Amino acid sequence: PKIEGRAAELVAMAMRNAERLESLVNDLLDVEKLGGGRLSLAVDDVEVSELVDGTVEANHGFAKRFEVALEIEGETPSVAIPCDAGRVLQVLDNLVSNAIKYSPKGDRVVVRAAETEGGVRFEVEDRGDGIPEALRERIFGRFIQADSSDRREKGGTGLGLYIANSLVELHGGDIGFGDRPGGGTIFWFELPKKVPYRKA
Repeated sequence: PKIEGRAAELVAMAMRNAERLESLVNDLLDVEKLGGGRLSLAVDDVEVSELVDGTVEANHGFAKRFEVALEIEGETPSVAIPCDAGRVLQVLDNLVSNAIKYSPKGDRVVVRAAETEGGVRFEVEDRGDGIPEALRERIFGRFIQADSSDRREKGGTGLGLYIANSLVELHGGDIGFGDRPGGGTIFWFELPKKVPYRKA
């Protein structure tokens, strides 16, 4: 039988809470591994297009839920980089989902990648309110979230950017953010074309 009305709302709420709990547990496990130097990378040559297309496909439904368009901008470079595809997708998914959550309805989030002299730079651009001044210096810390009831309602563990930063560093790369001209934020990270395998 089809679940309708209040029962359907409760089921949907339970599923969202279960997803949040699973996300929190996974993030805490990753933080523990990173802190203990026990997180290993499974490095292989991965096409950049596979990473960009993969994160857009994975987050399409999430973007639809928030009524935000998720798009790839520009031509993705036809190049492979040595990385742990699952972990790089984890970084991209974190940046993309954050951008979606904090974007106005009807707006868009853009993902792009470009080849640089020594590697590949990934960017995720939104048109939200930007990063509050008080958070800018510690945005990649643990349990950091914009402190307002509206943003807390959007979910998240406050560990995503800390984990993203740690994973990028583990790949020998750099991560950061800047203001988007006209409003919003651009989060970026760059991975080298040659990366020595190492543990966290």
